[in-house]
Amino acid sequence: MGKLIKLVQPTGDLKKEPNKDATLPVPLPVVMVQIKGKYTALDRKLWALLLHLGWDELETKSQLGKWHELEEAEVRRIIRRFSGTKGMNWIWESAQRLTETTVRYVRVDENDKRWKGITSLFTAECPESDERDGIFRYMFPAALIPILKEPERFARLRIQFLLRLKSKYSVTLYQLFEAHVNKRVPVVEVEVEELRTWLKVPEGKLKRWDDFYQKALKPALEEINKNPEEAGFSISFVLKRGGRGGKVQAIKFKINKTASRFELESKILATQTAKETARINTLVPPFRGTTIYDKARKIAHGLDVHVLEQEWREWIIKNDMKIDNPEAHFMAFIKAKIKKLYKQI
Repeated sequence: MGKLIKLVQPTGDLKKEPNKDATLPVPLPVVMVQIKGKYTALDRKLWALLLHLGWDELETKSQLGKWHELEEAEVRRIIRRFSGTKGMNWIWESAQRLTETTVRYVRVDENDKRWKGITSLFTAECPESDERDGIFRYMFPAALIPILKEPERFARLRIQFLLRLKSKYSVTLYQLFEAHVNKRVPVVEVEVEELRTWLKVPEGKLKRWDDFYQKALKPALEEINKNPEEAGFSISFVLKRGGRGGKVQAIKFKINKTASRFELESKILATQTAKETARINTLVPPFRGTTIYDKARKIAHGLDVHVLEQEWREWIIKNDMKIDNPEAHFMAFIKAKIKKLYKQI
């Protein structure tokens, strides 16, 4: 069937149903360490919240250079509901930091050429203080939209849990672990100095292991492990010691999914797969019988017709085309493919 392009979508509605689970898929380069700037825990929360709220309009607004608009009171209400943050000035201060934060990315174009790039995470504006109209305008960089909408690898963040976390180190660790929880072996081993960099520990602070552990790492892990059902996992770890005096050199974290997490993910996948299958069948109805394959083999010059069919369906899905005569279109696709191959010989 090819890749299911539309499987990567948020779930839930923070405005209409704030008590129901809301999740957000975020590309790993944004979650991980390919971000440079003064990126605080509150900034991570605001960016994730605004992405969730604006997801359905990314291609009709951000990608076209148009503003998303929200009432500041709405943003404040949602954040305050889950994290207790009050006031209004923090929204603009956070937005300023986000615009000064950059992310590195890699994308593949329609010709399978790979491009590397760098862009800011965010753009925002609001009227001057004496003309404030209560509307907050924001935009995500156009270059990021395809990556946000169709990431090759992503972490599915639980928005309510993210917003409730208090420690800036908890927020970063949660996103880090969420990026690894679906690996075949959900283990993260990291050197202490690299972990300090990921957590953005201020330069010159918490340099001793005991201080770093007691004031940063331990409280963050305890906050995440305090509610494994809401996080979707719990964390255990072992210390890697070496050198003179058995100094802690690295930490090996193990991410343990909860039973309810397994159940929820199965439901999400089943629902979204069913929707995508229905969409694909509308675009390209399944062939009836085997006659079309017999015809295809006569012009395929030995190529596997089922592989060709998969490539053809993926091409149609990618271009979101509605085909009136699928069999004729499939045969034309094969002829064009063979013609291109012979040109290359």
